[in-house]
Amino acid sequence: MGSPTLTVFLLLFGLLVPLRLAAQAPPAFDDDVAPFLAQHCIACHSGERAKGGLDLRDLDGAADSAANLLLVLHLRRRVEAGDMPPPERPRPDPKKAARVVAWARTAVRRNVGRVPKDPGQVTVRRLSRSEYDNTIRELFGVDVETSNVFPADDLGYGFDNIGDALSVSVLHVEKYAAAAEEIAAKVISTDDPDHPPKRRFQAEFLSNSLGDRASGSDATNLFTNATITHTLTAPRDGVYRIRVRAWATQAGNDVAKMDLDVDAKRMERFEVRASRDKPETYLAKQFLKKGRRMVEVSFINDYYDPKHKDRRKRDRNLIVDWIEFEGPIDRVGPTKGQEWIFAEDPKRGTPAVRARPIVRELLSRVWRRPATSMEVKRRSTFVQDAVKTGKTFKEAIRLVLTASLVSPHFLFRMEPGGHRGVAGEIRHLDPWHLASRLSYFLWSGPPDATLADVARKKQLADPDALVRQVRRMLEDPRADALATGFAAQWLELRNLDDIQPDPDRFPLSSALKDDLRRETELFFLEILKKRRPVSELLAADFTYLNARLAAHYGVKGVEGDELRRVKLSNPRRGGLVTHGSIHAVTSNPSRTSPVKRGKWILENLLDAPPPPPPPGVESLKDDDEIKDAATLREAMEKHRSQRMCAGCHVRMDALGLALENYDPIGRWRSRDGGRPIDASGELPGGIRVAGPEQLKRLLVKDDSFVRCVLKKLFVYAVGRDVNGADELALESLVLSLDLRTATLEDLIVGVVRLDAFRKRRIGR
Repeated sequence: MGSPTLTVFLLLFGLLVPLRLAAQAPPAFDDDVAPFLAQHCIACHSGERAKGGLDLRDLDGAADSAANLLLVLHLRRRVEAGDMPPPERPRPDPKKAARVVAWARTAVRRNVGRVPKDPGQVTVRRLSRSEYDNTIRELFGVDVETSNVFPADDLGYGFDNIGDALSVSVLHVEKYAAAAEEIAAKVISTDDPDHPPKRRFQAEFLSNSLGDRASGSDATNLFTNATITHTLTAPRDGVYRIRVRAWATQAGNDVAKMDLDVDAKRMERFEVRASRDKPETYLAKQFLKKGRRMVEVSFINDYYDPKHKDRRKRDRNLIVDWIEFEGPIDRVGPTKGQEWIFAEDPKRGTPAVRARPIVRELLSRVWRRPATSMEVKRRSTFVQDAVKTGKTFKEAIRLVLTASLVSPHFLFRMEPGGHRGVAGEIRHLDPWHLASRLSYFLWSGPPDATLADVARKKQLADPDALVRQVRRMLEDPRADALATGFAAQWLELRNLDDIQPDPDRFPLSSALKDDLRRETELFFLEILKKRRPVSELLAADFTYLNARLAAHYGVKGVEGDELRRVKLSNPRRGGLVTHGSIHAVTSNPSRTSPVKRGKWILENLLDAPPPPPPPGVESLKDDDEIKDAATLREAMEKHRSQRMCAGCHVRMDALGLALENYDPIGRWRSRDGGRPIDASGELPGGIRVAGPEQLKRLLVKDDSFVRCVLKKLFVYAVGRDVNGADELALESLVLSLDLRTATLEDLIVGVVRLDAFRKRRIGR
């Protein structure tokens, strides 16, 4: 951050200082700031009713306390942005405003590193749905989708991993218990293919379309073409045997025929020659997917001739006695989880003695920290008791695994010790919980063996060792979770699943939605993995396209279904604000929304979210009254003319209007409703911005973008919103970076080195 950035920023908001100002004396609080505050600020920002809760009466020239520095930060940001004073108040002299900003920057730079640091506290965090799935996959090597049935995660500050927002309900508990049983059964198989389970179902108790009980037996007589149906449950993907015991009465020239179908697909067709005196069992063997499967036994060639001279050949019927389901009968190798769980099995001693090393390893991995001797003893004793009641040793260990997966030690990212000790005391996180913070930040999953080993050796207390782990982990494919987790939520990509544009005017298939989301995720990953400057998120000359998405954008020469890196020559494309994913989630079903797009830019790119609209303020006209972009602009101008709306909408509308050339699904357009698109707007200070190219240039040169990304990363990493101490710590970090070349990795490393990430304050 330096004078070029300041110059550009002030230019953006009409506060450019003549070069001769540099020759003047440095700004001083008494001479420059205090008079400015008295003239433009104190009237609104003082006393118990200070607007925005910002009371500037206590601001002094020393600015050497945390409270004063926070006031200086807020003052600088508001004056820089041109927000204050509001539009209806007299505008300050640009030279005087610039000297206030310069004083504020100097005061912050001089004092921010001197104030005491406070890491704050974090509410215990439950695993989010995506973190749950990733954790199970990494621990046990099994793919599960059990979290799909969990209640949706609430968002806090835009993310689903915020402790204060991750509530727990009775429904959560029920779903966690069911998921734990399912996962444990998949991880530790107790199948015995040499003695597979069998389940037999008597036909007379099963549903059928047309049939009755055969005379003299308990079987079901299908006297015409009919079907017996039953739903079975396959406990896992595998090979199963299905047997049908049946016989037939023959008539006509054909033999009675029976179809055996599973989920409406034929497994076998049998000729049933067996008679009542000698019934036969008909066998089919088939691979079935796990879950509920519908089995159908059908009589397909009924024959009836009541006039046949031989009474025994007048009627062909199929009689079904029972259906039997056996399996799975195939052998499967042990899962990754089963291998490591039983790797420590001594295979001798009493069940409790034998279980001890297994339980210790199981609990330590699942709970992401070493199990205590008491925890191991209790569960080893449980194994002993379970074996005494008839369970096999493997079944008893599976019960321990089930219980460990419903424990708070697994479901929550526990960081104990927050209330032990002197209130207000600051302590380092222990290595295991610091390792979990790091892995769930970068991978949305548990620590791997390497990180666990570093934690075991207590090396993470060394900031340099911690940074080495960060750099290693960012090279790992699991760091893609920063795109699908962090970036997807920061940029609101997950909202793509919920939008429903007008299908006649703006067709958006599910496949194209996936392309739009994946384009932005892959683009983010390249900026991250290739260590490109953060600014390239706004103004890169490449993106990721496949044939379908390229055709949507009007880009030629791209073939195939896989998204690949494509260099761009047209400045209409390149950078986040040109991505169709962003345009789609910030539009209405039948038209664009410059207000939504401007608000999205302020919130997600500049960290300057507008306040909610005042009560009673009317919104824009209904969509049916807005026929095209021109009438939309007219409605917005009328809306801005309201004094209560102008303060926020001047900036918001101008930023959103710059993207009006993109329709609600991201296609470029030059006209709307037969009239040319006007993509121009006026920012505070009279500076005009027209079209995406100018918008990108202005955003790239604005320090606020990098600050915003840094703050978003902090909130996602630590799991709470920033407090006053965090604001100062982040500002100190910003001052240490060259914002022109800073990479996402630089920001991530900076966050991880902060006290708020590595430490915690003892609660009261």
